[in-house]
Amino acid sequence: MTVNSERVAADSANPGGTIEDGPAMEHIMIWLRTDDYDRWQGIHDSFVEERKEYGITGDFVYRDVNDPSAALVHLVVEDAPRAMEWTQTDKFKTGTKAARVTDRAIYVADRRV
Repeated sequence: MTVNSERVAADSANPGGTIEDGPAMEHIMIWLRTDDYDRWQGIHDSFVEERKEYGITGDFVYRDVNDPSAALVHLVVEDAPRAMEWTQTDKFKTGTKAARVTDRAIYVADRRV
């Protein structure tokens, strides 16, 4: 995936925040493809408060410049297992379907350095 850094956006869960918000923070990366990126973005942005309830404190979206239907979502979280519970909720599943997500892979990042 080639990323256009000008397309990076942080939502209101972490306005102007940094990707590394402290040594205790964990990171989840979600690669996705959607039939309608703008629709997906609107639905994703509407769930800021719900994500906070699961300890998701930062949200950065990187859109693929070579494939505008694909994006990488970088979540900064307090506790990865708790944050992953968000993906099991009916609201997340309904939103994913409404956002026309056609493919998705979720990775929990393990800091090595």
